Amino acid sequence: MNRIAVTEDMRSRILNNIKNLDFPTRKAKSHPLPVRYMTMAAYFALFIVGTIGPPNFLGSLPSKDPTYVQSGVLERTEVSSLSELSQAVGFQVDTLKNLPFDIEEIVYTAYGTEMAEIKYVGAIQSLVFCKAIGAADPSGDYSYPDTVILGFSHGSATLKGESGLYCLASWQDDTYSYSIRISDALSDIEWMHIFDSLG
Repeated sequence: MNRIAVTEDMRSRILNNIKNLDFPTRKAKSHPLPVRYMTMAAYFALFIVGTIGPPNFLGSLPSKDPTYVQSGVLERTEVSSLSELSQAVGFQVDTLKNLPFDIEEIVYTAYGTEMAEIKYVGAIQSLVFCKAIGAADPSGDYSYPDTVILGFSHGSATLKGESGLYCLASWQDDTYSYSIRISDALSDIEWMHIFDSLG
């Protein structure tokens, strides 16, 4: 093969052309190998869970529906009196007094043998009182921005609401949990008047 002679001028032009060429740069790996495998494993796990069916996480989620307490959806039975309500749930249920409105109707409802509900209905207001077995808040309502603890003769209750007015009260003793939800928010002093009537 004939020898090719490269002059100094040719050499500088070749080097110049090489410098000006736009070579594609090799991108670094976006993730190290173990991270890629972990990502693939996570996608695979999601696929398996979606195929088999998700676990029952819903049992611990709060809900505004009073039929829903921690054990799940309960059978709803409406009865005609306080004594029938106590008999249906299997524990003593007391009535509330000193309500801030005149009562026109009272609705008694048992949810399985775990929760009793009494709904007091007035002309423009209503109040729902719940008593349930266990420590979970039977109201299932966690949506209020402000809370305050109010002491009364049988313990203390957590009031929930906003701007100094509260729509919900919840408390518990050694065996039961309780809640009162009212349609029109009350001050803590008005709530104390209701708690004073508890037996």
